[in-house]
Amino acid sequence: MRLILPALGLAALILSGCITPSVNDQSSSLPASVPPFLGNVVKVGEDGNEPVVRVAPDGTIYVAALQYLYVSRDNGTTFTPTDFKGALPMYASDSALAVAPDSHAYIAFDWPYAGQTAVCNSKDDGKTWACNNVAVPGATDRMWLVAPTEKDVYLITGQTLDRPTFAVSHDAGASFTITSFDAQDQSQGSDLSWDPVQKLVVEAAASSSGPGWGVRSWKPDGTFVGFAPMDIASTDPTIAVDAAGTWWAIACMDKTTDCKLAAAKSTDAGKTWRLTPMPTSAKLHLLPFIAAGGAGRVAMGWYEANGANADDAANEWRVSVTQTSDGASWTTTLLTKDPVHKGAMCASMTCLGENRFAGDFLGLAFGPDSALHVTWMHQTGSKGVPATQVSTGKWEQVEYERTVSP
Repeated sequence: MRLILPALGLAALILSGCITPSVNDQSSSLPASVPPFLGNVVKVGEDGNEPVVRVAPDGTIYVAALQYLYVSRDNGTTFTPTDFKGALPMYASDSALAVAPDSHAYIAFDWPYAGQTAVCNSKDDGKTWACNNVAVPGATDRMWLVAPTEKDVYLITGQTLDRPTFAVSHDAGASFTITSFDAQDQSQGSDLSWDPVQKLVVEAAASSSGPGWGVRSWKPDGTFVGFAPMDIASTDPTIAVDAAGTWWAIACMDKTTDCKLAAAKSTDAGKTWRLTPMPTSAKLHLLPFIAAGGAGRVAMGWYEANGANADDAANEWRVSVTQTSDGASWTTTLLTKDPVHKGAMCASMTCLGENRFAGDFLGLAFGPDSALHVTWMHQTGSKGVPATQVSTGKWEQVEYERTVSP
């Protein structure tokens, strides 16, 4: 599960010389047309948490929720639980998804619990799976995947739970080679992205040497390029790269401890940033996640409430998404009319029980037609037992909604 970067540490981020200060973008351009949501929330399943969604070029939709995988072959109308691991023993797991340009699907997970990272792949829309049971050996946690070509798959996982370990496959997942490992770095990163212009794999992560955050990057052969600090504040460092090579990040409008949610845009690989405040009237925003598709096609989703703080017992949490088709004007939609959780809400390993009902993130992804797909958690009852990933009764469910095709 992903660690959250403290906001107080962000306030101390002061760089000099190597990065040009960012510029706030509060222009009043006319809204560009974005596809509306269908208005039909779909129940994906009652098992799992921290849902990740990916959409294949052939339209198959995959949702991974810890050790559970669901597949839809009817444009998200229904989802079917799918066994991807066969007889491989699994007590509990994180998971990650990637889909290659030829619709080849990949799922990464750890087994039997916080053990080695495995990667399974499917060439037939998730009907059958072949597994590399030990892509990365050891005790691992919170993995991410990206598959930018038909042969290349890139994996990062936390060795000894949080040391970033990067592995590469050039044979469509049949074998993986570890190309970088940092035993001193204890910062788990966020989702991997492929920069199609620079030909780099990039990942946002907290700095291992002090406050603030930055971007790790790797060459196509897996060589680690380095860690570049970013001169913007963020409570949830995440990078997404669109088809034009523009970087998009979750950010705060300034470096105060009161983070006003913003989208940050960089056309020069993070050297300079332009910030746009997100159009939301909610007081609280937790677990924001950002995704990018075609040039300027970007979306950000989050859980929101209006209490005094995240610990307020009176909070009623709902899911909102904002999206843009031109990278400039944003349209926000409240996806859940009724609350998905009531009371306090929290994230990271310092937080357990029902208040961590959503884990550490929700999921967004664009399909080949530029439609936006969103997954999140909805608490439907009381857990009543100590926090665990093992199914002990149905108390929450994974939900999904998508926009129409543009």
